Amino acid sequence: MEETVWIMGKYTAGKDWEVQGVFASEEDALANVKFRSEFIGPVPFGKRLPDDRVTWPGSYYPLAEEPAQAGARRDADTTL
Repeated sequence: MEETVWIMGKYTAGKDWEVQGVFASEEDALANVKFRSEFIGPVPFGKRLPDDRVTWPGSYYPLAEEPAQAGARRDADTTL
């Protein structure tokens, strides 16, 4: 079984983003989100990520502006 950790990040300028934390569970990552610009997403632990930019499966913005989107499980416009 593949172990997963959760990254919490936020967008800065352009398409750049910064890691704000690494968490053992989605719930822990979610509990630390404070702003709409922050997202969370799963990454496999101990596995190399793609060298090219790819859409990040499972990442999302928990505090999305539209209530229907808040907490929605969808791939965010976030790239690894």
